[in-house]
Amino acid sequence: MWKKGLFIPSVFVLALLVTACGSRGSTTEPASAASLEQTSHEAGEKAGHQGGAQFPMDDGTTAVDQTIDVTGQEWGFEPATVTIPAGKQVRLVFHNAGKLPHEIAIDEMPATILAVQDPKAMGEMDPEEMSEMSEMAEKGVVHIHTAVGKSASEVFRVDKPGTYEFACEIPGHKEAGMVGKLVVK
Repeated sequence: MWKKGLFIPSVFVLALLVTACGSRGSTTEPASAASLEQTSHEAGEKAGHQGGAQFPMDDGTTAVDQTIDVTGQEWGFEPATVTIPAGKQVRLVFHNAGKLPHEIAIDEMPATILAVQDPKAMGEMDPEEMSEMSEMAEKGVVHIHTAVGKSASEVFRVDKPGTYEFACEIPGHKEAGMVGKLVVK
């Protein structure tokens, strides 16, 4: 049986343990928005890309055949189904209207990434997360991560028609319903 005097300290210790165990095992502090471009540049050099990141940043000036806007918030996407033409350059603009960070990831679609999102829209991310995003772009994975109230975009092309799932891959978000479909015709 719990004694009143032990309850509050026990809750405090439990909170400290949960916080310590939830730390991905990294001792690296999150990167500030100002240092994200440098981190992206360094990740590109480590991957053997001359002059920094392999992909240009999408600043909205990359020529595209179609622009798609998708808004994410707790716990879904609007629209939940998007259709794009095969073989055309598409800009996917992701708007985070939620109260939490969100992302849109299309893992199983064979895409050619032409321009990646500006890292400033990501909020605080550690260098390991930045490196993972660079690797995803190299593999042709469309992945846009945004901080609360931010928007970001990527430009890509998909040559193979099909229906592909997109989701917010932040733990628990997909399971809560943040899933949609991208149809390539």
